[in-house]
Amino acid sequence: MELRKIANLIKRSRKVAIVGHVNPDGDCIGSCTALLQAIRKSGRVCNVYLDASVPKYIEYLMYDDYVTDANINYDLCIALDCADRSRIADVKGIFENASKTASIDHHITNTGFADVNYIDANASATGEIIYELLTKYFKVKLDKGIATSIYSAISSDTGNFKFANTKARTHIIASKLMEYDIDVAEINRRIFDTHSMAQLTLMGEFASNLESYYDGKVVVGYLTWKMVDKYGLTFEDADYLVSIPRSVEGAEVSVFMKVKSPEEIKVSLRSNGDADVSKVASAFGGGGHVRASGATFNCPYDEALDKVLNEIAKELEICITE
Repeated sequence: MELRKIANLIKRSRKVAIVGHVNPDGDCIGSCTALLQAIRKSGRVCNVYLDASVPKYIEYLMYDDYVTDANINYDLCIALDCADRSRIADVKGIFENASKTASIDHHITNTGFADVNYIDANASATGEIIYELLTKYFKVKLDKGIATSIYSAISSDTGNFKFANTKARTHIIASKLMEYDIDVAEINRRIFDTHSMAQLTLMGEFASNLESYYDGKVVVGYLTWKMVDKYGLTFEDADYLVSIPRSVEGAEVSVFMKVKSPEEIKVSLRSNGDADVSKVASAFGGGGHVRASGATFNCPYDEALDKVLNEIAKELEICITE
């Protein structure tokens, strides 16, 4: 019913804003651009607000006027793929100043911060929910552009349909999107198989620093600001590295430590099995999904690593001996 309510809010609005989360990823960008195209197609004013540069691998979805700082009073602001208010992009009060707010998300840790919230933790991606919204409730005719954005969102968040969040429904939706003659091969090449020489060189250095704990059940990789600067890259350029530690044989949980400064560390957690890493992240004020979550630490690297490993040990029920 809540998704129908959001569709009705859109129908009653003349001006709609869409906000993504900080450091937007493929699901966020794909969901935002799909909904933007659909709302504009219905004749309404609509803008997307993002607070950071778009990752290169997903730039093909963007147009010049997709990112705007226009000073407009909106009837409705929709937050996409944001688990809580703090995750919304910092975009000059667009969300707070809207007459009505809505949230569409698939994170199990979503706090329900908007006036109307639709959270489906069983959805593979927020893009999957946007497909449902547009085909069942808002009912704007899809086209190649909208289908490309939705497919990109889903493929990005499912790791090209190989992660455990991929369901039968995910493949059914993907097959329906392919009916719009989208270039699936090119989409997946851009998202997963295109890296600069600098990125590949960084990958080698990153992989050489991997460490394992608890008999190989936990694998940790770290990336420092010095490593990123050395290759003329940004941390956003290095997000693809998150899959490296989890690919190590025997790893049940992987940890990707982005050391942005001596006392600012962003931790990305991934689970290959039954471990619920959202519980680990929640212990430190973070959140996400059962098998993919994250948190931020404001402390030295060694301290952050010890805290994370101890919490993972609890989740894995590992007995730590002093």
